[in-house]
Amino acid sequence: MLPSRHPMYYRLDVSPVMREVYRKSKYLERNLLLPATGLNELKELSRQIQDKETARRQKAEGLSNPRKLTRLEMANALESYLRDTGEFTYSLDLSIADPKRDPVEDFVFNRKHGHCEYFASALALMLRAAKIPARVVSGYKGGIPHPSKKGVLEVQQRFAHLWVEAWVDDEGWTTFDPTPQDARSLSIAAVSAKKTTLWAGVQSTLSGLWSENVLNMNLDRQEESIYKPIRELAYSLLKFCQELFTSPESAFQTIWKMLTNGEQWFSIGGGLFALAILLVLAGMVWVARRLIRWIRVWLAILAAQRNPQRSRVVEFYERFVKLMKAKGLQRSAAQTQQEFAEQVACAYSPELTPKELETTPAEISQLFYQVRFGDKKLSTIELERLESLLTRLEEALSPQATHT
Repeated sequence: MLPSRHPMYYRLDVSPVMREVYRKSKYLERNLLLPATGLNELKELSRQIQDKETARRQKAEGLSNPRKLTRLEMANALESYLRDTGEFTYSLDLSIADPKRDPVEDFVFNRKHGHCEYFASALALMLRAAKIPARVVSGYKGGIPHPSKKGVLEVQQRFAHLWVEAWVDDEGWTTFDPTPQDARSLSIAAVSAKKTTLWAGVQSTLSGLWSENVLNMNLDRQEESIYKPIRELAYSLLKFCQELFTSPESAFQTIWKMLTNGEQWFSIGGGLFALAILLVLAGMVWVARRLIRWIRVWLAILAAQRNPQRSRVVEFYERFVKLMKAKGLQRSAAQTQQEFAEQVACAYSPELTPKELETTPAEISQLFYQVRFGDKKLSTIELERLESLLTRLEEALSPQATHT
């Protein structure tokens, strides 16, 4: 792994054997595929950017005849157009300017604002139009300092990000990130300001301690730190119980000496005694948490009975997907939620247009993105509107409605 042009990412070098596998399996060719029709304006824009970059380099290098750009130079120019020209801005607002147009072309030529998925998709398509194999990568970018571990970053959901990898030098995949970083950072900071609480920090610390000291223990450390002390504790408790029945006075003298002798607290016996107390406390905490969880579930059931639409807030997009699946339309893994919404609106235009529901799939996908990438909490008005839209959508696509 070699550092790439972006310090937050790495270039994945590919061995000669894997490069040969790529060629024989036509993997790189699949990363050049474009839709059979459409995207003509986006392809033309890609060519124009390359021509401008060629002319700029000819002038800067003092050449009489233009030279052919390398694939890396082409990729840099396309990335810079989306990221550095100032024409495009990062936003979670997914309003559509032209619903009849391809969502990516609508973003590039009309709206010029969107989240990282639009920027990455646009760059990947323009790279492929330039005959450069490209793919969109989903992951995380950024993090916050861990509250208890120096030099460790904690990665949370709000750092979810998409970028592009392109095959520019026949040695491996190189990272390109066309999303304007300043605007994205401000958006993440706004979410962070809402979520930063003392309890969130405590939860993060406890989770890290549990992971390090329990989940990631090797067998030797588990034996020394957990199983052996438990066996010694069980043996000591058994011996104490036997002594309590045979000689109660002697048993109470033993425990009194442990309590009154400070050195005993740092001995094996004192440690086992402390461990027993901690186990009892842990059991009490476990019971309390179970009780609190049961109370919360009970209260949630009562709240759902009073306000049924609120209990289904988290499932609104799943409800939409299940409805479409029941109608025989299912989102593919390669489709974004916005692209799937466009497909639904197009496929069921005869049923949706008379009911004034042609923009409903896009509105549902927009709310999904705001919840997914923006950590948005839906208001009561939005919840009621979602319930109404989904109900009307189900009625419009019901067999009775389609046959009337």
